[in-house]
Amino acid sequence: MRKIIIFLMALFALITLVEKMPAQESNQNDFHAWWREGYGGPRRNPQAKTLPLIRVQGNVFINSQGDTILFRGLAISDPDKIANEGHWDKKHFEQVKEMGAAVVRIPIHPVAWRERTPQKYLELLDRAVEWCTDLGMYIMIDWHSIGNLEMELFQNPMYDTTQKETYEFWRTIARHFRGHNTVAFYEIFNEPTIYRGQLGSMSWSEWKKINENII
Repeated sequence: MRKIIIFLMALFALITLVEKMPAQESNQNDFHAWWREGYGGPRRNPQAKTLPLIRVQGNVFINSQGDTILFRGLAISDPDKIANEGHWDKKHFEQVKEMGAAVVRIPIHPVAWRERTPQKYLELLDRAVEWCTDLGMYIMIDWHSIGNLEMELFQNPMYDTTQKETYEFWRTIARHFRGHNTVAFYEIFNEPTIYRGQLGSMSWSEWKKINENII
């Protein structure tokens, strides 16, 4: 009888050990590999010079041939939102093109940038750049926050950011898309506002200084 009890106890221990093994393996793979991340560098792309380079001359935009360009554009939703809803594909941009747009404004909410992680968010943007290049449309990247960046007070949690995060965002974007003609415009901050004093105070000189630092 004693041998049977010992055998059952050993069997129970073995079953328990086997049941725990997958969980342990899963935990080993469920980590954030922070040491592999960085701010990103220039991405070599054979399509980088496909569209003509846009530059400013006086108060107009001109292309590499000196022709004046009048842009008609369309703003889409945050790529993270569109992707989570299953519509982040070339067809989405084809529909934008059909509406007569020559430039697409892509808003990036700080909360989405953080939660998806910069590395994975850049993958979304790379696809957008590829599709827009194929369709002959330019891109405007927008840091989509509303509020007072000087005091870091914002209208809604989805707009919450910091000066450091904002600087790092633009450093990452600038390095990643450097030299790519399709990414022609950068909207530094969607909507600076103190919202009738509810979001603190910020002078014009303070706001000007932040923008100059970013540039």
